[in-house]
Amino acid sequence: MSENIRAECKAAIEEALSLRKTEEIDFSLSEETLAALRKDIRRKIDRLEELLNNCVRVRASYKRMVDREQAALDEAWDRAVRDSKPKVAFGSDMIAPRERYADANLKTLEQHRKLLSTKELLSHVQETEEIVRNCYKGLDGLRLELASVIKSRSIPHASEY
Repeated sequence: MSENIRAECKAAIEEALSLRKTEEIDFSLSEETLAALRKDIRRKIDRLEELLNNCVRVRASYKRMVDREQAALDEAWDRAVRDSKPKVAFGSDMIAPRERYADANLKTLEQHRKLLSTKELLSHVQETEEIVRNCYKGLDGLRLELASVIKSRSIPHASEY
């Protein structure tokens, strides 16, 4: 599963970056050409929105998974500490708190590893979401700039009267 999510994140990043790449726009082009460019950019933005929404859903899912695993780990660790505590401890039978904690850490080691692995995957998803969001913002800014240029051309200037 972890390799699968890593591959999906990599693919989403590559797609987002390829959608974001645009040639430098010559704003002196005709209104029709600029409108076609704007329409193409809108199509790319729509795809980036799909990618971004998917990232948000996957991130939320992994966040919930991390929270569940953290709660299970905490509970297992507490149980391990409690179980390692002798009923009566005197003299050489006494177990120091650090020893009990070390024992609890060893008993919950697999759960620690699982939690760390899930946190790492969450980090990959968060990185992907951030990159997709930045690509979206960049393209949307370009779309707005194109819209402004097209609009300014359609409004007659005072010097034309």
